[in-house]
Amino acid sequence: MKAFVALLIIATSLVTELDATGSPDCTIYPECEVTGGFCVNEKELETCSSGTNLMKDGCKQGYCYCCTPPCTRLSRCSSNNGTCYNLKSNYQCSGTIYAEGCSQTYCGCCVPDPTICIPKPKCDAGNGTCMKPAKWNTCDYVIDTTGCYGRDCACCKQGGCTRKNVCKNNGGFCFDTTSNYTCPGISYRNGCEGANCSCCFPDPTTCIKLDTCGINGGCIKETNAGSCYGIIDKPSCLGTGCTCCRNCTQNQQCAAAGGYCYNNQSTYPCSGTIYKQGCAESQCYCCVSDTSICIKLPNCESAGGSCLKRTSWTTCSGSVDSTTCLGTDCACCKPGVCTPKPICKDNGGYCFDTTSGHVCSGTQYDDGCDGTATCSCCYPCVLTTEAFATTVRVPTRAKALSINKDAVKQPVTVVLMVDTSLCIKLPDCESVTGGTCMKPDDWNTCVGEVDSTDCLGTDCACCKPGDPNVCIELDECGGDSGTYTSLCIKLPDCESVTGGTCMKPDDWNTCVGEVDSTDCLGTDCACCKPGVCTPKPICKDNGGYCFDTTSGHVCSGTQYDDGCDGTATCSCCFPDPNVCIELDECGGNSGTCVKDSALSTSCFGIPYPEHCLGNECTCCKDISLCIKLPDCESAGGTCMKPDVWNTCVGEVDSTDCLGTDCACCKPGDPNVCIELDECGGDSGTCVKDSALSTSCFGIPYPEHCLGNECTCCKDTSLCIKLPDCESVTGGTCMKPDDWNTCVGEVDSTDCLGTDCACCKPGDPNACVELDECGGDSGTCVKDSALATSCFGIPYPEHCLGNECTCCKDTSLCVQLPECDGTGSCMKPADWSSCDGSIDSTKCLGDTCACCNPGDCIPTSGCTDNAGYCYDLSSSHVCNGNSHPALCDNANCSCCIALMFQNSQYLLSNGKWEALMTVSSTVKRQ
Repeated sequence: MKAFVALLIIATSLVTELDATGSPDCTIYPECEVTGGFCVNEKELETCSSGTNLMKDGCKQGYCYCCTPPCTRLSRCSSNNGTCYNLKSNYQCSGTIYAEGCSQTYCGCCVPDPTICIPKPKCDAGNGTCMKPAKWNTCDYVIDTTGCYGRDCACCKQGGCTRKNVCKNNGGFCFDTTSNYTCPGISYRNGCEGANCSCCFPDPTTCIKLDTCGINGGCIKETNAGSCYGIIDKPSCLGTGCTCCRNCTQNQQCAAAGGYCYNNQSTYPCSGTIYKQGCAESQCYCCVSDTSICIKLPNCESAGGSCLKRTSWTTCSGSVDSTTCLGTDCACCKPGVCTPKPICKDNGGYCFDTTSGHVCSGTQYDDGCDGTATCSCCYPCVLTTEAFATTVRVPTRAKALSINKDAVKQPVTVVLMVDTSLCIKLPDCESVTGGTCMKPDDWNTCVGEVDSTDCLGTDCACCKPGDPNVCIELDECGGDSGTYTSLCIKLPDCESVTGGTCMKPDDWNTCVGEVDSTDCLGTDCACCKPGVCTPKPICKDNGGYCFDTTSGHVCSGTQYDDGCDGTATCSCCFPDPNVCIELDECGGNSGTCVKDSALSTSCFGIPYPEHCLGNECTCCKDISLCIKLPDCESAGGTCMKPDVWNTCVGEVDSTDCLGTDCACCKPGDPNVCIELDECGGDSGTCVKDSALSTSCFGIPYPEHCLGNECTCCKDTSLCIKLPDCESVTGGTCMKPDDWNTCVGEVDSTDCLGTDCACCKPGDPNACVELDECGGDSGTCVKDSALATSCFGIPYPEHCLGNECTCCKDTSLCVQLPECDGTGSCMKPADWSSCDGSIDSTKCLGDTCACCNPGDCIPTSGCTDNAGYCYDLSSSHVCNGNSHPALCDNANCSCCIALMFQNSQYLLSNGKWEALMTVSSTVKRQ
């Protein structure tokens, strides 16, 4: 008892020796002095009011501590159940550290619940509110993830950004693009107002409709694009695989006809009348289901015309044009262009312009209408429809359907038909006394002139009588001593041509001019008229001759209109129609003409019948060549192979050239961006370089777009193979989850896309070092050499290759599977910060141990003395003093480090107190 009293007296006297600067054997530093603190050595720690006020670095000697005045809690710290402590003390805060919660600058507030949100000063300055991620979409200003204390807390503060409706209505929030925050979904700069502001839509698969999609549009997935009969507009919707489907807009005429609009590029079938000008958009057509409705086109409207059904065409006093009205049997009646003469009108005809494109389905008579030279009368198959009472008027020179006139009591409809077997006398025949229309079989009975121009009807001609008793000898008869059919007799039209010569068919090919069989008499005789038409080599070299198609000469073989130079009516005739003749388009493309019967056995290229003349002849072309089709020719295009498609500034169309991998380059506006397959196929979009920084948040890839200053912006979630990966046999882009399956080299520089790398296959027996090995200062070695060359930790999972193992540095900590759940490896210096149990058997590496949270919870008596808890049932060895009562689990014990082994711990009134030994009164010199 006397010894214990003596110990208390000595300890009391030691305390009284401390002055304002603390222990006399410690030297105070300014950082301790400025706080109003004093120094104590490790034997005098009980003189400091609280362990949270001890600061290790405030005094000179290593065994001295700075005891600072107690920290004062402010209201926001106390209201959140916080505790103030010296930030430089050994105190470990397991919750949220709130720097502004205490009055002293060297103090911090420890809020035990890490999920509580506490605003920082910059959040308060912006009238901000702290909120969790689930509430970020309620913020109309800017989300600052660094503006609040607490787990997953952010500040919604005013100033800088204002959320637009497109962002607000789709669950987005604004963030500062210059901050460290990265949007996990879609970042849309036009969703927020303000410099450096962007809207974040967290879910990248959600479709976001932009204003450009319009009130008639909506967002759909690209996989459903086939169901869109309107306009596909991908840039007007945000989201992975999303596109805008916008309805076409019908004009007044389309709406009046009960029509609807559809995209002419879609597969939608229109079962009615297609009106191409019926919609506001150029790529949309109007479909009118009721084909009986007539729709007036602009050319009819501008001419002051009106649409009529076929049954009313004969009532038109102008010209009928079926090309300017849409609908079954509809045509436009244009006043004033042509006017029907009586012979047209009285015989149920109507006028039309022969240049308009209108087709007469009956008999055409060019002198039946007044007007321009291109006006003509058409007597249709159905001439007229009239209602008659009790009599039937049959128009002149037309047949009526048989009808019992006596039986007619009410008006009936009579359809009058043209009979082309009849001959209709025209005025010039009518004016000649005795003029009669007749068929060819009767022409030899005509004593007079036979004129085929003055009667209508198939093979009809007018016989104009003369004096049958007068004999008239023509010069051709007397001069040629009668008629010898083996001789050729030159007629005046041949005689009048300089150099005109009659010749037989065998010599027609020698004629450098026009061959005319109407200007020589005699069997198979024809006149060669030099200078009118000249045979081209293709005509002359293949046994052909030239003739004028208006002369009346008939070609008995194959006619080729481009085989002769001269007037537009010159044409080449190849006498034998069964001979195959190779045109320049065939031979120039390394082609050969073959008979159709031999096509399947002798042609292994492209069959092209248009480039050979002759019955059943086809050109067989070399498939390695590119052959330009008409649509490419008319567009001024050029055929090219795939390796030069990227040089085409325009549209590349593979349907307009023949040949293996051939396509037509159709020049367009060099400033328009054209998306190549490599861009669209990788979910990319072409944008202008000037807009790249504001509208592209993916991978820029200029090679996959054509046009001036155009770049393809690709989805960063995809992996895109670069040439260096492409050139390696078996090279494949993959995400990190699959890297460990790569037997070869993983190279992250040869693939584009977030976390993408190229797997370049190599020797399966070679050892390939994964990042987990090299990053932990490891080296891959063969298993056979492991025992002799590895003096560290073997870790086979971190090397690829047959029988390869990673040998790691023993100074590092490597987690074993038993620790891989919620645990973490740490060195002894950090064991006292573990809010659980320490187990040195679950980590590899020198002095490494696993911290298992929640197993054992240390009390303040353990942590205040730099202790840690461990499970007594484990194999962990405590290299200090073990105190079971200082952990909250009966199976656990607190291990106090050896630095405190000179203290004796006694449990008094539920607290552990350290009493100094007698030797602690000896001052260190």
